[in-house]
Amino acid sequence: MLNEKEDNLKLKINNSTLTQGGLRTQGYFKKSYDGKPLISIITVVYNGEQFLDETIQSVINQTYDNFEYIIIDGGSTDGTIDIIKKYEERIDYWVSERDGGIYDAMNKGIDVASGEWINFMNASDVFYSAETLEYIFNKTHLNNYSVIAGCYTLKDSDKIYFAQQKLQIIKFGELLSCHQALFFNKTNMRDDIYYDLRFPVNSDNDIMMRVIKKNYKIYFSNTIVSVFETRGISSRVKKKLIPEKYRIINKNFGFLGVLKALIFNKGIK
Repeated sequence: MLNEKEDNLKLKINNSTLTQGGLRTQGYFKKSYDGKPLISIITVVYNGEQFLDETIQSVINQTYDNFEYIIIDGGSTDGTIDIIKKYEERIDYWVSERDGGIYDAMNKGIDVASGEWINFMNASDVFYSAETLEYIFNKTHLNNYSVIAGCYTLKDSDKIYFAQQKLQIIKFGELLSCHQALFFNKTNMRDDIYYDLRFPVNSDNDIMMRVIKKNYKIYFSNTIVSVFETRGISSRVKKKLIPEKYRIINKNFGFLGVLKALIFNKGIK
């Protein structure tokens, strides 16, 4: 559903932009309709030519007919931009510029998103099926919720991972679900939708804790949303993960929250 450019919709491009393109740069924007909320799907990528094509195809082939697709590239030096340009007429907006890491890039995607709902499907991850968005958004009552938590599976695995419904466990460092299986309502969550760049390894945890702390309403869906690529965590990153999780719990629930997490986990893992 394409619409002519509206005065109140403007691209947020900063001075460090290297390259940009997509339907918006041609003057076309999308918006929500009654019963058809606009969904913003955001892909963050850096030197991802090996994986990006599959991710793009899983997005643009969705049968739901009111979504926008945004790609935030971190200034790739491989063939990533060539792949993006190949699909430029199916991408609403893309930009290639240096960033401060994955969460900085994800925040840039949020800034330029026009949809009511936001999902991150980053390079190497894919939607489970072409009907995924349609299965999720064929419900009329979702505007009452701030978060939609779906299921996911791993590549080369038949196991299905359901969203964590024991919400108190989130306070101890567990994730609600992987971000590829989550949809956030941009209007309802406002500034809480942004990733805290003080946590460069585990900012997903921080958002989940804010969701619980502020009692945002969550809709749990049994739909398998995404296929998640796990390529392992380096030993260098693992060393940062534990103290960062400690800091996130302390930020959201204070020292008492940290003590409870230590007791629950017998040491934050």
